[in-house]
Amino acid sequence: MAKDLKALLKKGKLTGEEVGRLVLKDFIYGNKKALLMISQTEDKDSFIVKNRDLSMFTQAERDTLTNSFPSTSQDIKDYDSYRKLVAYLVSLYSIFLRHTTDLELSLFRFYTLIAAEFKGEELTELYNLEKSHTPQIMTRKQYEKKLKAQQREKLKEKRQADEVIIETLSHYALLYENGVETPYQDFFNKYEKQPVTKPCQLEQYELEEGEEPPTKLDILTDLNSFYVNHKDGEPIEEFVKDYPELFKAVSEELSKVTGLKTIKRLKPETMRKREVSTKNLYEAGIPAYVDFIETYYPERGNVAVLNDYHLDEYEEFFRIKPERFYIYGEEDISKEDVTNHIETIFESFRNLLAIESTFIIIAERTDEPELAELAKVDLSFAENLIKTIHIFNELYPNSRMIRIIKEAGLNPDKLIDIDSLKPKAVNIEKAKKLIRDLNYFLNDDMLEYVVKGVIPCH
Repeated sequence: MAKDLKALLKKGKLTGEEVGRLVLKDFIYGNKKALLMISQTEDKDSFIVKNRDLSMFTQAERDTLTNSFPSTSQDIKDYDSYRKLVAYLVSLYSIFLRHTTDLELSLFRFYTLIAAEFKGEELTELYNLEKSHTPQIMTRKQYEKKLKAQQREKLKEKRQADEVIIETLSHYALLYENGVETPYQDFFNKYEKQPVTKPCQLEQYELEEGEEPPTKLDILTDLNSFYVNHKDGEPIEEFVKDYPELFKAVSEELSKVTGLKTIKRLKPETMRKREVSTKNLYEAGIPAYVDFIETYYPERGNVAVLNDYHLDEYEEFFRIKPERFYIYGEEDISKEDVTNHIETIFESFRNLLAIESTFIIIAERTDEPELAELAKVDLSFAENLIKTIHIFNELYPNSRMIRIIKEAGLNPDKLIDIDSLKPKAVNIEKAKKLIRDLNYFLNDDMLEYVVKGVIPCH
């Protein structure tokens, strides 16, 4: 664009069309620069773009251009066509920006409404599922505070050496069952194929006739029930006899923990007297104790960790125990509310898409492709809203919001059919024919109306 300017300024005398085209280029340049400057500032609300920052011309160059073309009637007519076109684009671009703001606000309001309903359904479902064991409700901040307090207490605990062996192997066995690679993979693969044969162990299982007996791996997932301080269980001596190779391997791993360096040489009865802190086990990275220290164990039931905002409403929900909980007290939302929200969004889209098409048509006619880039409609927020409501419908098809959307004659699986809001091809073709001659804009006609199909073509 700057190259075009320098070349034309050197030329000297310009035609009316050449000056007009430069005015159009200046409009494109200024608005592209304004958008770039706004995108690069953090304080967008108070940011002001000054006109002098947006022109590719100096005042001297402006004076040269406006006085450089011959005053023939054709030059004046050509220049006036471009001048009126730019005046139209200035007005239309202002309307585009206003509709963009209106659309963003409408989408946000509706998204907030949907989010509130969505959370209300989630909490209602949570209450119904946990009616007899209401989960503890806390914010992320509260959860982190309780977790840290619990960690401090757990790090003060001690474990007997025999407990450490059993808890370590039980944790690994459960990881193996869940498909996680462990240091004892070969042992677990072997034990998974070996059935339990000891009668005292088989008694723990209620086997139906013809049912396969448990394997030695099954016992490893519940070692505490069989080998440590259990009134019906066996002492650690029996574990050493049943799993000698595994005992040797885990003793090697645990011997790296401060306080358990001699564990592989300890006799079973001594193991019950030797204690080690959970802090040492945690700091040594023994997975069972990393999980134990870093996991929050609630005083009762489960924990529901929620965002910090709206905590009062969540707590109120569990106090009043309603059949249906509404976060914002939106019980009175109606079909008309939803219809009005959606119609506002639809109308904003119709206007924006018509203006977008108008800019594209003028960009093609004037051979200025950058013009079309100024008025691109951003569909991302609307697409996210469409997906959210689709998911809402899948999860809660009988919810109040989905029922209201259907009553309003809308499809919750595709609430906004953007393609149906785009201008018709026949209207675009009519608009293209109108501006083959740019003198069209001398009549102050509004081309976007033609694109929308609102008024008949002349």
